[in-house]
Amino acid sequence: MILYDWKKLYTETGKDPSQLLNLIAFLTYPRIPDNKYDPIYRWAQKDWSGMSFLLNPERLLGQRANFKDLELAEYVALASFRSYADYLTTNRKTLAMELSPVDLEFIKRNRLLTYSEDEIFFCWEEVTH
Repeated sequence: MILYDWKKLYTETGKDPSQLLNLIAFLTYPRIPDNKYDPIYRWAQKDWSGMSFLLNPERLLGQRANFKDLELAEYVALASFRSYADYLTTNRKTLAMELSPVDLEFIKRNRLLTYSEDEIFFCWEEVTH
């Protein structure tokens, strides 16, 4: 699991889905930059912690060859609207539709999201194998 501040990630990556996923990869598999010219140097200098969470970011990153970066970035963005406090108290991994900033058509268009009984389910958050 990783915790992150969605607004910081969104601002830092300039709304570029590829850069957003690179930053998620850095948060999932942190490493020390080789030198100040290393592309991750600027990321290593910042605190990215926040209340947004992904339970299985490794699974998401492992699918970059099978899905467009935009689709994966939309998954990360929508997951950031879930309540971490809800997850800690009730183990709820879904997002209530009324808390979603996007409409049902958006959810149906993304292959990584499922809608059922007024809840949005995230493909790799429910299954861990």
